[in-house]
Amino acid sequence: MVEIIWEAAEPCPPGCGRKHWNGGDYHEWVRVECYRPGQYRVVVGDTREPFPGDRGGHCTRCGYSWQKDSTQHWCGLSRQAALGQAQSIAAAWEWVE
Repeated sequence: MVEIIWEAAEPCPPGCGRKHWNGGDYHEWVRVECYRPGQYRVVVGDTREPFPGDRGGHCTRCGYSWQKDSTQHWCGLSRQAALGQAQSIAAAWEWVE
């Protein structure tokens, strides 16, 4: 069973106009998951719907599957490395209050 350790989402600015297929009010999200004891991955996604031609994929190393080319993941990380990478990604967002 996958356990979410940490997550954050980049909020949309007022008047964004972006259509969110899943009803989210954010541009991008990042989370750290523990998928095996002592094994962590960072997953980054967005709220756009999958487009025809998106390849998606499946990672044989950690078992993660995705539908959109815009989804990224890094696996086989220590907890500290995964948290550092995810927090670095979130720190680069333009936060809107």
